[in-house]
Amino acid sequence: MLKRSKALLVLVVFLLVFAPLSALADTEKSKTVNYVALGDSLAAGVLSDNKLGTGYVDIITEELKALGYEVNLKNAGVPGAQSPDVLQALGEIEELANADIITISVGANDALAGLDASLLVGLDPKYLDPANVAILQGELESQFATAQQLLENVGTAAENTSITILDSQSKLELIKDNLKIVLSEDDYTSLVDTWHQVVVHTLTAKNIVADLGALPSLEKLEQALSELENAIGKLIVIQTLLESSELLDTELHEALSSVDNSIAETLEAVNNFIMAQAKATETKNKFEDTIAKLTQLNEMKLEIEDNIKNVGLNMGAILTTLVTVNPNAEIYVMGYYNALPGLPEAVIIPLLTGLNTAIETATSAVGATFIPTFAAFDGKYAEYLPNPANIHPSEAGYEAIAGEFMKVISEVFPGVEDGPQPIELGAEITVEKGQVLQITGTTANVVLPEDLPEGTTLTVSADEEALAKADGLKAIGDVLNFTFSFPAGLEDYEGEFQLVMGYSGNASDDVNIYYFNEETGTWEIQNGQVNTELRLISLTVSHFSTYGVFEAVVEEPEEETPIEPEEPEEGENPGENEEEQPATTDPDNNENDDDSNKQPTNDGETLPNTATSNYNMLVLGGILLLIGLSALIIQKKRVKLHM
Repeated sequence: MLKRSKALLVLVVFLLVFAPLSALADTEKSKTVNYVALGDSLAAGVLSDNKLGTGYVDIITEELKALGYEVNLKNAGVPGAQSPDVLQALGEIEELANADIITISVGANDALAGLDASLLVGLDPKYLDPANVAILQGELESQFATAQQLLENVGTAAENTSITILDSQSKLELIKDNLKIVLSEDDYTSLVDTWHQVVVHTLTAKNIVADLGALPSLEKLEQALSELENAIGKLIVIQTLLESSELLDTELHEALSSVDNSIAETLEAVNNFIMAQAKATETKNKFEDTIAKLTQLNEMKLEIEDNIKNVGLNMGAILTTLVTVNPNAEIYVMGYYNALPGLPEAVIIPLLTGLNTAIETATSAVGATFIPTFAAFDGKYAEYLPNPANIHPSEAGYEAIAGEFMKVISEVFPGVEDGPQPIELGAEITVEKGQVLQITGTTANVVLPEDLPEGTTLTVSADEEALAKADGLKAIGDVLNFTFSFPAGLEDYEGEFQLVMGYSGNASDDVNIYYFNEETGTWEIQNGQVNTELRLISLTVSHFSTYGVFEAVVEEPEEETPIEPEEPEEGENPGENEEEQPATTDPDNNENDDDSNKQPTNDGETLPNTATSNYNMLVLGGILLLIGLSALIIQKKRVKLHM
């Protein structure tokens, strides 16, 4: 992985070297993010208590700032806005043309405009399945059949009661004369009247039952019950009177008991029928209410589905307009969570899925990014939607929404790279792998290795003692001692450090970074890469001690005084004792132009043409080094970010 990263880094550096410098200057612009938020009350930040608070737009803004960006926010969210409102308002938002990020949350109000929640209140979700409705209808039919059978039992019981009454009356006729003798006139008259009332009440109940029909009214049933209860009451009076007169023999007692039992059976039959009819009526009302709600619900769903189609069309128009106005903006469109978890999922989830599908389809068509939020809320409704009567989230809910946005936004906007870490001279600080250190008050920077042991400390100080030993060298930059302290057991650590040091003034061509060899007490040139335009020298080192920027001091050669030749003595040949003089070079003679060791003359003659492109290459190398260093910093930061 490290080798691949380095190879990529080299490629990036190569490309950047040949890019216009103006393009490099544009990197400063990336530190500023222009953010425009469009949408409804969610974009505006309405909370579950209907008050404005910290919404997902505000949280995204703070997250971007935490990544090092300066954010210019234009929040155009409007509570209650529908997709046509957002589309119409686009022309009034000037910030869209320069936006780097655009977020959109709109469409729910369009769909909810056709939602009548009252249709879903009290509706058993199982009846949304037609099979369960058919089962309910079957139960209703069965209950009415049972009630009808019980009604027939009532009629049979009433008929039997009337027969029993007539039989008992004949037995009373047989003892009428005895009753007159035994009973007082008043008691006898009371007995006759009471028996007459029993007969009337019983026959009245029978007639009522006979006229009930297939679906008798509760009022008539209660009237029949009342007549039967009155008949039983009167019968008890007769039995008591006869028992007191000792005229209630076994046969008469059985006859009256038969009347009593018959009336009681009729009374029970009526009660059973009333209960069965009540149950059937309840089922009937439930069935009819369910069918009515399902019919209205189906009409509502058709209306909402039409609204969702319009949301898809409007969203497509919104996104097309945005891409036309600003083709470079990153556009993120929010999908909706279940804002009505208290309503039957069998109704809400299909509608919500349809809405999100319409939004996502329009989003994908223009290459924008769809941000789903349904899963983020699922199972956390009590925390994220604390008010069951309100579709707006709590701040925790908005944080969840913003988190879904930032998962994607952070990939495109990973953060602004921090500058070098400053370190004061003489201060000991703990340093970390991959860090870039800037020595305060100097032009020196150090890039630390990726495998630097944890717990390493560094102290940087000016080294005047070593500077005093720089014989034949002129300091034109900083002279610094770097003292690293590594953790126990890693004292001999050596890594790949990058050292960059600057210099001032018009230095000679032999300016470079020198290393002070403490064993020999001398400075040794390190042959770093020199950038004469930026006046920077870079060097890769495996360990640190004292480094400085010097140029060699060139001593001017002493001018020699010409020696006059002596007159030859007698007998001597001219030139016999003369020292051999170096041959002069004819400036017009090009025979030895290729001699690279030719020295310049001191007599004003023209020097040979010794021009070279080496210095241009040094400049190019310096630029490569600096850009590579910058790219390395970016790479290290990205590695940290993904960790």
